[in-house]
Amino acid sequence: MKLNHSVRTYVENRPRYAGYTFEKLFPDVLFPADSDHNKLKASQARDLLSKMLVIDASKRISVDEALQHPYINVWYDPAEVEAPPPKIPDRTLDEREHTVEEWKGQTSCLAF
Repeated sequence: MKLNHSVRTYVENRPRYAGYTFEKLFPDVLFPADSDHNKLKASQARDLLSKMLVIDASKRISVDEALQHPYINVWYDPAEVEAPPPKIPDRTLDEREHTVEEWKGQTSCLAF
């Protein structure tokens, strides 16, 4: 009922097909068997994918929830998430005329 009427009508009139299981769509061979963390399992990856691919955005996993999911959490670093935003480079450099040598000197000063 959340869909726009014309979109809902289109979806409801599409042919229905038997779905595939996530195990068939995403077999174990698509995921690393072992990892340095020994925590990455195909079943966890499929679980995360199933939560990310929910059409209804209100029921879909949030970014914060996904970061805490066991499949992703092995890479989660709170210090990285809470870090200050990167400095914006001086965009006026692009607007000035420079020789090739001047550009070479400027690129060493840019922090991306």
